[in-house]
Amino acid sequence: MQWRVLFALLFSPVGKLNNREIMQACEISSSTWNKEKKALWLAGLLDTEDRKEFDDDGGGVKRRTLVSLTAKGKLVAGILSYTSEIIAKPYSEAAS
Repeated sequence: MQWRVLFALLFSPVGKLNNREIMQACEISSSTWNKEKKALWLAGLLDTEDRKEFDDDGGGVKRRTLVSLTAKGKLVAGILSYTSEIIAKPYSEAAS
C-alpha cells in the first residue's frame, strides 16, 4: 500500500497532493490512509503542510493538508520505480 502512495506523489504534476486526492489515487479509506501516512511520516518519507483557504462558496475558511515527498521519500520512490521497471522487463532484455 505504501508504494502506491509514494508513486502517486512521485508522479503527481505539482509534487503535492491533498488527503482526498491521495485516497482517490490509491483507492483507500481515510482510516487506512491515516495509518499509512503516519508510518511513512515516521520513516521520514513524507512531509505535510497545513493551509487555510477560503471556501469557494463563501462558507468561510477550510483547513487543507498537503502532502509531499521529502528528499529521502523521492529517493525511495525513485528506487522502487526503477526496480519495478526492471522486474517488468523480460529476462532476455534485463540481461543485456
